[in-house]
Amino acid sequence: AVLAEWEAEAAHVRDRLRQMDRRLDEQLVAAGRGRITREQLGKLSVATASQRLTFEDELENIEHKLRDQANATERAHGRQRTLAKVLDGWDSLQVTEKQPLLRELIDKIVIRDEGFEVLLRP
Repeated sequence: AVLAEWEAEAAHVRDRLRQMDRRLDEQLVAAGRGRITREQLGKLSVATASQRLTFEDELENIEHKLRDQANATERAHGRQRTLAKVLDGWDSLQVTEKQPLLRELIDKIVIRDEGFEVLLRP
C-alpha cells in the first residue's frame, strides 16, 4: 500500500514538472511575441525555476524511498531463498557451506536464563 502511494506521488510530481516545463515554454513564447516584457519573463522564469527545483527535490526523495524499498524487498527475497536452502538441504550441506548461510540469515542470538532466541535478519 505504501509503495503504491509513493509511486502515485512520484507520478503526480512528474506531472507537475511537465506542467512547469509547459509553463516556461508558454512564458518564452509570450516574451517572443511581445505579450510580456523581458523583465516580466525574468521574474516569471525565476519563480518557475524555483518551484521546479522544489518538485525535483521532492521527486528525488520519493525515488530514493522507492529504491530503498526495492532493495529491501530483494534482500528479503534473497534471505527467503537462503532460508529455504538451509532448511531443505541441512543434512546434505557441509559445515563449510552451513556457516556462511547461517551468518547471512542470523542477526543475533539472545541468551537468557530460560533459554535462547535466534533472531533472523530483517
